[in-house]
Amino acid sequence: MELKRKKVLIFVDWFLPGYKAGGPIRSVANIAESLSDEFDIHIVTSNKDHGETEPYQNIEFNSWIETEGYKVMYLSIEKNYVKEFKAIFKAGNYDTVYFNSLFSPKFTILPLVALKLSKQSPKKVLAPRGMLGKGALEIKKAKKMAFIKASKFLGLYKNMLWHASTELEEKEIQAVFGKKAEVKIAQNIATLPKLIPTKVEKQKGAVNFFFLSRIAQKKNLLGMLKILKNTSGKIRFDIIGPADEADYWLECEKVIAESKHIEINYLGAIPFYDLPEKLSEYHFMLLFTQNENYGHAIIESLANRCPVLISDQTPWRNLQQKNIGWDISIEDEQGFAKAIEEARDMDSEQYNQMAEASRQFVIDEVMDARVIGQNKGLFE
Repeated sequence: MELKRKKVLIFVDWFLPGYKAGGPIRSVANIAESLSDEFDIHIVTSNKDHGETEPYQNIEFNSWIETEGYKVMYLSIEKNYVKEFKAIFKAGNYDTVYFNSLFSPKFTILPLVALKLSKQSPKKVLAPRGMLGKGALEIKKAKKMAFIKASKFLGLYKNMLWHASTELEEKEIQAVFGKKAEVKIAQNIATLPKLIPTKVEKQKGAVNFFFLSRIAQKKNLLGMLKILKNTSGKIRFDIIGPADEADYWLECEKVIAESKHIEINYLGAIPFYDLPEKLSEYHFMLLFTQNENYGHAIIESLANRCPVLISDQTPWRNLQQKNIGWDISIEDEQGFAKAIEEARDMDSEQYNQMAEASRQFVIDEVMDARVIGQNKGLFE
């Protein structure tokens, strides 16, 4: 007799075919694709991509659509979300409800209100996705701390299981919500992109860098551009990702205009399925981020044989020992500049060894059956 699969309902602000929100979309997609054989997974999301005003084309809204072994509902903006969520809870009778954001009004707070009104009591799991990291909380700090204080008073996250991607994130959660907060560590599930056989040659004294992320204060593109401005040599730097914060991007553009000695190009956002071919044009990724709980872009880069120059505000550390890049203190701009120069001056043999080690690291350390087991544990 076949055992009945447990039902899981996931709320996420943006989902496939969207791609402009970056890592959160990949996190949920990889959960759904990897666990759909064992769980009956339903995903509720918006009907447009991050930052877009127009909804998706050729997709039916406000009803369940079967795709890749799981179901998705794309909600129209005019819907009464609390009423809609109550109906979804009542019809679905879910075993677990998973929230992919801490601060999302529409896809965390309103579903939690609706769940309370529905008088159902499924297991609740929430992934803060790095939003409780020190660097992340410093951005709009007063507003965020006021919300956290109010959420504690109202018991918004009462009886919540917190999904931490790393031990560091577990500490961040408990630093804000107390040592008694129930936390389960489950590393994000990663996928290995198809290998593009040809890759740009590496010449000593010349280097192609790229940035792959949302353009926002947390990602610290501005700080990185200022470091690049003071470097020399034949350097190309391509910026890939949506400009989330217009004023912040204007500041970045000013520094770009002052850096005529470097070839800097803004490419906008690129869909996931086009990235492997695009990344074959580059040698290294630069990401001097203020905080990452995981960093899908980092793993994407390594899997595509692009070593990384990143800050120490991610889970990926001791990269030089592994010969897959550098992790530099966020306070050490001079050290980051020195790493850029080392990458620039690397010859083809050194670089190819590092590039192959990068992809192998993902295969050996990230593509691990243990990670699937950790994620299953969130819903069992």
